[in-house]
Amino acid sequence: MEDLRPKRGKRVAAIAAALGTAMLLGAAFAGRGAIVEQWWIWNLRSPEAADRYAAAEKLVELKSARAVPHLVEAVRADKTEDIRKFVVRKYRPVSTKGRRHDNVSVRAATPLLLALWNIGEPAIGRLEAALEEEQKATPDYSSRMERLLGDLLDRRSAPLVPLADWPER
Repeated sequence: MEDLRPKRGKRVAAIAAALGTAMLLGAAFAGRGAIVEQWWIWNLRSPEAADRYAAAEKLVELKSARAVPHLVEAVRADKTEDIRKFVVRKYRPVSTKGRRHDNVSVRAATPLLLALWNIGEPAIGRLEAALEEEQKATPDYSSRMERLLGDLLDRRSAPLVPLADWPER
C-alpha cells in the first residue's frame, strides 16, 4: 500500500497558496481606490503646477476628504493661490426706459482653492480644523491662510468659479 501523506501535504499546500493568492488579489482590488487616492495626494507635492492642478482635479472627482490637509499645505506653499472678488454688472431689458442692471458678486479662485471648494461637504470639517490651527498660530488674524480658509468656509457668499475664466486686472 502506498503512503498518501506526501501527496496530501502537497495538495493542502497548493490549496492554501491558491487561497492566499486569491485573498491578496481581493485585498488589492478592494484597496485600489485608496492606492489611487494616495498617488494623487503624493502628486500635490510636484514642483510642476500643472501636475498639482491635475492631481487636485482627480481628488475632487474622488471627493477625497483625506486630501484636504494636503491641499491646504499645497495652497500654503503656492503663494499665487488666491480668491478674488468681483462685482459684475448684469444687464437686463426693462420696458422702453432703457436697460437696467443688477450688480452680482462673483468669487473667483485659483485651481487648488477651487479644488478644496469643489470637494464640498466632505472637506468642511477638515477645513474648519485647519482654520482653527491657523488662528492659534496667528492670533492677530492677519494670516493669508486664515483669510483664504475663511473664504472657503463662507458658503453663504457667491460660489467660487475658476479664476482663469476672468480677465486679469
